[in-house]
Amino acid sequence: MPKSVEALVASDQILGDYAAWGVRQVTGLIELLRGACRCRLVVRRAGDRLTTGSDFAAISAHCDALLTSPPEPADEVEPVVQAAVADAGELGKVEVGVSACAPACPDSTTLVRALSTAARLGVRTAVVENYGLLPTRRLDWIKQAARYAVRESE
Repeated sequence: MPKSVEALVASDQILGDYAAWGVRQVTGLIELLRGACRCRLVVRRAGDRLTTGSDFAAISAHCDALLTSPPEPADEVEPVVQAAVADAGELGKVEVGVSACAPACPDSTTLVRALSTAARLGVRTAVVENYGLLPTRRLDWIKQAARYAVRESE
């Protein structure tokens, strides 16, 4: 196509209205979940508005936190935290999810750097993802990364 999807949607009123309707539907579903959920409600902040139908700034009003994950390599944390803070309106509603699996996390240094950076930025909750798929030796990586993150947050 000669236009990007974003440009196509922006240039066609019907497509633009449909995309906006989809975003309202997703936000409404999160609001319904909030009403039914007695536990913490954390929404994964991934993808863009057009492909996910998610307006994370609107969604953040209905959840306890936005969980954001860096692209590969796993230690590129700062840009995704800053974007999530912009959506959530406050750092306290931002959590970071970091994959400890290859290729996103090729070594312990990458995991340590990711969690330490998140802690230094003020993020107080991190999720080490794919925990059940990790080789046992990577559990030591998680322990080391958690220790460094705690030091960075003190």
